[in-house]
Amino acid sequence: MAELFGNSVLFLKVRPGSLEEATRELRENREVSDVQRLLGPWDLIVSGTFSDYESLRKFAETVDSKPYCERYTVYPNFKEWTRETPPETPTTGWAMIRTSNVDHLLDELQKAEEVHWLMSTSGEYNVIARIGTDKLSELANFLITKVHKVPGVKSTETLPSTEEK
Repeated sequence: MAELFGNSVLFLKVRPGSLEEATRELRENREVSDVQRLLGPWDLIVSGTFSDYESLRKFAETVDSKPYCERYTVYPNFKEWTRETPPETPTTGWAMIRTSNVDHLLDELQKAEEVHWLMSTSGEYNVIARIGTDKLSELANFLITKVHKVPGVKSTETLPSTEEK
């Protein structure tokens, strides 16, 4: 079984009218460490600590069986970095990044104060980053001026969080 590290994430599309129910139920799950609402093709990002891929798969199957689940995608965490004391920022977003050089991207992003958390994963994207800024425009600017300029970055998808700080 593949060992996992830190928080793996599940992006969830919720059936219309079920967002409150899904958020409440997921936050009550002892395996879940955080649930945040998002803007974009996914409604929620659910993070949790799973020791191995099998336990993450079982959690995803349980979520998939819920009436509120329209669809989901899972990103297991193979390597994680967290800023020791991330600054309080009113705007946060999740950047999903596809790159040909994961280690270089992780090294570069760790230098940026806007980056609060990183993980390397598998799937359509191979790096997921939690980014914090004072304004939504600064979040977009950070992605364009810093992330997109890192050699090897092929594509990004960004999902601003609607959680209030």
